[in-house]
Amino acid sequence: MNQIQTNKPKKLMSQRVIPAGILTIFLVVLCVIVRYSFYWSLPLYNSNITLFWAIRVIAILLVTVLAFWLFYELNNSYLSHKIFATIQSFFSLGLLFVGLPFFAQVITNTDTELKNSVFTYLIWSDWQSHLLLFVLVVIYFIFRTLIVKDIAIKELLIKTLSYFLSLLFLDIFLKVFLYLNTIESGIEFIVWFILIATFYDMGGFFGGWLFGGKVFAKKMAPIISPKKTWEGALVGYISSLIISFIFIYSYYAAAKSYQISSDIGSLINNLGTNGAAIIAFLTIAPILALVGDLYFSLIKRQLGVKDFSNILKGHGGLLDRVDSVSFVFFGWSLFALIL
Repeated sequence: MNQIQTNKPKKLMSQRVIPAGILTIFLVVLCVIVRYSFYWSLPLYNSNITLFWAIRVIAILLVTVLAFWLFYELNNSYLSHKIFATIQSFFSLGLLFVGLPFFAQVITNTDTELKNSVFTYLIWSDWQSHLLLFVLVVIYFIFRTLIVKDIAIKELLIKTLSYFLSLLFLDIFLKVFLYLNTIESGIEFIVWFILIATFYDMGGFFGGWLFGGKVFAKKMAPIISPKKTWEGALVGYISSLIISFIFIYSYYAAAKSYQISSDIGSLINNLGTNGAAIIAFLTIAPILALVGDLYFSLIKRQLGVKDFSNILKGHGGLLDRVDSVSFVFFGWSLFALIL
């Protein structure tokens, strides 16, 4: 018995904490590389254009690999066919590149600051991307009918709808990530979103582990995610708020030294429309992380899979790790209408 109790913390560290930390570091490093290409290296455009485009190509390739990884895990889970999933994933990459305004103003951006709102590039002017999204859903419908014989129409329609929503969330998540890398304080927003989701997940896990069932007898979502507890959700929410304030005002202190006035702390302190929107988002963002977690848990239950893949020990696939943060990015794209 003592041996089991001794091994439990070690197993917790090796299967939960360490993989979560490694993934967080990976995402932060990726953010720095992409940020350098899309913003910090912009002066190179006039001094060394060859080096500028070499760095941009490397960044785009990294994002493409990340996107393909996410799309493949999603498509393979929905199709249960590696060849069709691979084909569909290559087609899905087009979501990042076929939208002409987004491609011209974000992917190949050479300006120090984009002037229009995020929605100009993600929603209102990106009809080519939305057309491709519709085509991808049709292709999924066709592939699914070829793979599964005598499939029930109702089940097929429900899965097709959930596939459309899942692909849309990932598409917007990746585009918001790229867009934020083109604006002055974009890296702060990106790291903030990652911290919100990461600390909600870790706080929720430890809160559920330590306090689960001690205050609320009923589980939060017993059908969708039986292990989720209200206590864990509350600890996760508080953890996200605490890390948000620590990060925002630590960045604010550093930003003053570099005369940056568009950081999150400055927006909050101004108490204008932008500040109110930031505060509202700050209070809602941890809930968005929870909703994202529950949504993809529902999808996995619908598809009959435990994880989207097993590439990350104790955590499943990459999509299992970005499920919550993708909803934070998606939610921010809606709040960006106000800013």
